[in-house]
Amino acid sequence: MAFNFSNSTSSGKQSQNWFRIIDDESDVIYQLTVTTDISVEENSKVVSHKVQDNSVVTDNIVAYNRKVSYNGLVTSVERLDQDEYKDPFELLEGLSLVRTNKTIVTCELDNLLTPITNCAIEKLSYSKSTQEGLTSWRVNISLQEIRLSDAVTSTTVAAPNPKLKGATDPVENVGNATTIKPPLTETILIGGR
Repeated sequence: MAFNFSNSTSSGKQSQNWFRIIDDESDVIYQLTVTTDISVEENSKVVSHKVQDNSVVTDNIVAYNRKVSYNGLVTSVERLDQDEYKDPFELLEGLSLVRTNKTIVTCELDNLLTPITNCAIEKLSYSKSTQEGLTSWRVNISLQEIRLSDAVTSTTVAAPNPKLKGATDPVENVGNATTIKPPLTETILIGGR
């Protein structure tokens, strides 16, 4: 019995099974020679609260940022189907700098899946043993998607008014009564992204 595996979709578009990281600042592409495992983790949490009648109300779902990890080999053997070949030392040094410099990258999983943008490398590990040979390294990379808030925050601070004598004094004595004046305030808006 023979099995025929095809990686084309109903639209006829061929899947290209590669995984690569693109530095969003410099457009440098990092790609392993052989990718053995790819994993995308999408988690959510349903938020519940106890209420007065001892029941639970579920009122929110929190979607956590996606995590991407992949494992594979980088070798000194250049693959003809990779446009952006880097030797093992150049690739590992580049990925290490991406992590150290907190560079934002895009993860391309496959040409049929939407790339995951705004990722940062959480963990980079590489090792060498007799299984990999003299010029190859086993590489494990874990990345996490970063989402920035669009919210605007405000801070209220006391703002003295030098034109009004005593206007910023917190206490004023009038006859037998003591009056506490609230301080003048100023609101500063700090924009988000």
